[in-house]
Amino acid sequence: MRTLAPLCLLALIGCDPAVDFPALDDTGDPDTDTDTDTDPVDPDGWDSARPSSDFAWSEVGRASIEPFGGPPVNLVSQMVSDGDVVIGLSSASIYISDDAGHSWRRSDPGHGFTYGRTLALDGDDLYLGAFDGLWHSTDLGETWEHLSNETEDGRGLYDIQAAGGRVLGSMGGSLPHLLEDGVWTPVVPPNANAQIHLTDTGLVAVIPFVDMMWSTPDDGTTWELLAETGVGFLDHVDDDLIIGRSGVSGMLRRSDDGGTTWTDLATIGLYETVRYHEGVYYVGSNGEGLRTSTDGLTFVDASAGLPNGDASSLFDLVVLDDGDLVTTTFAPYGVYAADAGSAFERVTDGLDGGAPYGVDRHGDALVASFAQQGLWQRDASGSWTELTPAGALSTESFGAVASNGSVLAVATGRAGMLTSTDGGASWHDDGGRLPIYNGSAGNQSVGFPDLTSRGTWFFAATNLAWEGSSKGGSKIPVGGGASLAMDGTSWEWATWGMPMYGTNQWGDPVYARGTAIAAMPDRVLLGTTEFGVYVSEDRGETWETSTGIPSDTSVLALASVDDLWLAATPTSLYVSDNGGYRWSPLNDGLPADFRALDVISADETAFLLVEGDGGLYRLDDGRWNQVAAAPAGVTLRAPLYQQDDLFLVSTASRGFFQVVP
Repeated sequence: MRTLAPLCLLALIGCDPAVDFPALDDTGDPDTDTDTDTDPVDPDGWDSARPSSDFAWSEVGRASIEPFGGPPVNLVSQMVSDGDVVIGLSSASIYISDDAGHSWRRSDPGHGFTYGRTLALDGDDLYLGAFDGLWHSTDLGETWEHLSNETEDGRGLYDIQAAGGRVLGSMGGSLPHLLEDGVWTPVVPPNANAQIHLTDTGLVAVIPFVDMMWSTPDDGTTWELLAETGVGFLDHVDDDLIIGRSGVSGMLRRSDDGGTTWTDLATIGLYETVRYHEGVYYVGSNGEGLRTSTDGLTFVDASAGLPNGDASSLFDLVVLDDGDLVTTTFAPYGVYAADAGSAFERVTDGLDGGAPYGVDRHGDALVASFAQQGLWQRDASGSWTELTPAGALSTESFGAVASNGSVLAVATGRAGMLTSTDGGASWHDDGGRLPIYNGSAGNQSVGFPDLTSRGTWFFAATNLAWEGSSKGGSKIPVGGGASLAMDGTSWEWATWGMPMYGTNQWGDPVYARGTAIAAMPDRVLLGTTEFGVYVSEDRGETWETSTGIPSDTSVLALASVDDLWLAATPTSLYVSDNGGYRWSPLNDGLPADFRALDVISADETAFLLVEGDGGLYRLDDGRWNQVAAAPAGVTLRAPLYQQDDLFLVSTASRGFFQVVP
């Protein structure tokens, strides 16, 4: 006979008998519960799970993973240009525009490419610094070659510069390296805090917030401190012309003799985007849009057509030969183009995709979240429209999504759990009933990594957040565990009877970090970090612990197939045949070094998404078999989603791909 897990665990887990958590009775009213229920009556709709798929995914042999699409939300974080051609980087994708940024098309570097961080253009040579080394193109991004000269310690490139036929790469945590004739050579800066810049004529170095500048005649063997510097940031270098900013005062400064003497211009700030082209200064201000000047002293606004508020902060700006402009904005992300002398217009043509964070079907529409790029729905015709709640902060992040047929719920990073009963026309928050903490932007929700529905009920895995500054001072744990809403809209923290992680400095209980959640007619399972899986057989009224999953890992996803439960951790799959209380590894058929992303049940069959080349696997008679390989040049990620004949795989920047038998 199975006994209840103790309410007090060893080490970090403690009990606080003074804390009185309400228990749910048959009616769901904690105030009138008598705690004498022996056979609770199922709430309306609990056993009415969604109909199983009519499509026999269990019988599919081989399949392919092909583009399905996404809304126009891709963030182009960096751009370079040549003539009217603009090349933009969006993490796992490269975009090319042949018409001064008014339309875009995707360029895939090829098999093995994972995540791009930085672009650099030197004449006809375009370089891409990536997690897997350096890529090279001689036709402005149409085709790519993965150079074999990777970084000496195997780490990816965080930043690259290209000039004079050479490449300077920063690798994170080590010295910058200069690539010449296929060999990476470390460059020792003149000061541990100095940043090195590569120009057509050699290397220069600056200390950002000290305003010191050096030059070197021998690629860093010796450095010479320039006599009269006064800049900590370099924005434009063209032979002897150098334009930069003081890292102390934010003053714009210009040198026409290679940095020996400087002329003071306007004070513009420390964190601006500065460009110089054909005698015109362009300054993209933090929250103030774009300004231009012909003398560097008096600036005029050039933001017509750009959004206001936080979104007017510019990620990057390119100035084309004829004065056309292309810029990218922050929160919400967008790409804007302006012909010389004209107002900006937002560009969406060819920029579809994004990185999905949550997805579910609500009515006839597919609803998906894209973090800070908002909440969107796709109708039966394939058109995407935005559902982002009116009044949401521009820095809001949208995550897990679930629908119970009448209520749509979406987890947010700041506003807690939002629900809508009218298809997204209006939204309601949880009313402050869920754990909050004092974050960098004031009180905000602890977050919900996973969300599921069963009948009218919703359950959410609840994050463990830390109150206090990330830059010092005390950090107090807040939250954890699970949350629920019986009617789909009234949310509560469902930690009654759950073993505590401990109590914080205020005496409040905290619980294990919830990471995944799944609900079936007879039980709810909660995946956590450190403590494996918790099991509730009374819809969150009490929780029991399990065994078999190591304490040094996190449960990424949970799924139920027939009488089995499956739990995915980053490096192993686990199976339980007794309702989630005891787990054992189930990795037969998987690569030795695989990384799991998500596991779901489709047509009473388990499917597993594996990082890298692994693609999609199906569980057949206790063994995982590959059904579809990952497409070349596409970075797959969670979540997986399946309903009827629709089987979707999320990507890092290309929206959804579809599993096609």
